[in-house]
Amino acid sequence: MRVMINSFSTHLLACSKGAGQYLFGEKGLEKANYAYFPNVIDYEKFISTSQIEMKKFKVEEGLGNHFVLGHIGTFKEVKNHLFLLKMMEKMGKHPSSKLILVGDGELRKPLQTEVAKMGLVDKVRSLGVREDIATILSSMDVFIFPSLSEGLGLVLLEAQASGIPCIVSEAIQPEADLNIGLVTRLKLADGPQVWADKAIELASNKEHDVKKVITGFEENGYSIKKGISKLMHIYQIYSGGENEADTHSIL
Repeated sequence: MRVMINSFSTHLLACSKGAGQYLFGEKGLEKANYAYFPNVIDYEKFISTSQIEMKKFKVEEGLGNHFVLGHIGTFKEVKNHLFLLKMMEKMGKHPSSKLILVGDGELRKPLQTEVAKMGLVDKVRSLGVREDIATILSSMDVFIFPSLSEGLGLVLLEAQASGIPCIVSEAIQPEADLNIGLVTRLKLADGPQVWADKAIELASNKEHDVKKVITGFEENGYSIKKGISKLMHIYQIYSGGENEADTHSIL
């Protein structure tokens, strides 16, 4: 679709520089009608997660007082689930650790087979597709995001809204980091032991600063109110509702 998108679009928007380069090419990013447009989320529902619901979830899933690592994403190669399993093998310093995986996909069953082969059946919980993501995120001690490639990494925004320390690979776009001290970037080449050690370190400093989270979302343009306002301006100009101006000046 990239040829048609570049041929017929009146405005070019991308949720990250990397996504823009992929869709529109380097020259596309220099066009007057191109702009960075953040993927907004309703971050308030992640901030105000019920502690009662969180405790209920942990009891139901047998997490109790365990050290919980978590990941949310489709079971496909690019999400690098196997790296998560290798991390769990290295969690010897924290024998009570558990890994919860949320999502579905073609590699879910093969990964469950791998879990059994690695002797991690008691350590890894695959929860499938869930609606209570805010509750699940708040139940994690550390969110792990070892993707091989990402256009942005929307779930990383949700994790930060929940106040969860996050470890991400170099493939995660920098725009997904709110710069509020919750995201640690490691190279996959560092290996699962380094990631495991860092997870233990970060969990000991877990702190949910709600004011800092709100400021991060508002200053980075990820609030729904700001997103709607920007989009309305674009459509008003295109329909002649406002004086013509290039998209860069709008956004």
